[in-house]
Amino acid sequence: MSTRVLAWSTRYPFAHARWIAVCLLMAYLLSTTGLFGREVDRPLPVSDITTEEGVIWRTIESPNALLRSRDQGGHWETVFLPPRGRLIDVHLAADRQLAVTNDRGEIWKTTDAGGTWTQVSDGAPGRVNALAWLDEQTALAVGPDGTVFRTSSGGAGWQPVSSGVREDLFGATFVGPEHLWITGENGRLLRSHNGGYDWQPIASGTKSTLHTIQFEDAQNGWAAGAGEIITRTRNGGLRWHEEKSRSGS
Repeated sequence: MSTRVLAWSTRYPFAHARWIAVCLLMAYLLSTTGLFGREVDRPLPVSDITTEEGVIWRTIESPNALLRSRDQGGHWETVFLPPRGRLIDVHLAADRQLAVTNDRGEIWKTTDAGGTWTQVSDGAPGRVNALAWLDEQTALAVGPDGTVFRTSSGGAGWQPVSSGVREDLFGATFVGPEHLWITGENGRLLRSHNGGYDWQPIASGTKSTLHTIQFEDAQNGWAAGAGEIITRTRNGGLRWHEEKSRSGS
């Protein structure tokens, strides 16, 4: 040990001990969290999961990262560490193309299954609660206070669209190139028949906040939300009725 370091450690013995402790803690965290492409073998807190062809993509809260598993969750590797903000969602845009959103309203996209990432949120809303992709070029983003944005350039530019409502919006899905649905606060349900440019409110059968919406085909769909609420349609969205969740009594 050099004379300068020895003098420093003698003068500040507790600071020297704290420095060693910090170094040991950082080494432990790096060895157990799998950061920077290392494999992660232990369960981690999950904020969202999307699967396709046996590959699972998962955003986690701690550490703040996007993980990928090629063996149905047996092992995980870190794919993306955001330069800022907290990741809140991951979306499949097209084959080998994904997009992630963070709490700063930024959207990051990959076209090579996670090899490289590009920010594609120019003109997007300040916060994105949900992102739905029709194909590699066309997507819809929804957020607070009735915010709806649309892109037809793969995210290179986003244009605002009037939803006609002020509630926070939380879910979005394409049922085809022209037919889209959005969910939100107070049971809010919106439908578009022209590719997302105009929106019509539809009675959802509930006043509970709806967080997500999916369609199995053009006729059968469901929306789910607060309090384990599920509302379903079997006629293409003309009528919706509330059902009990499987865990409900």
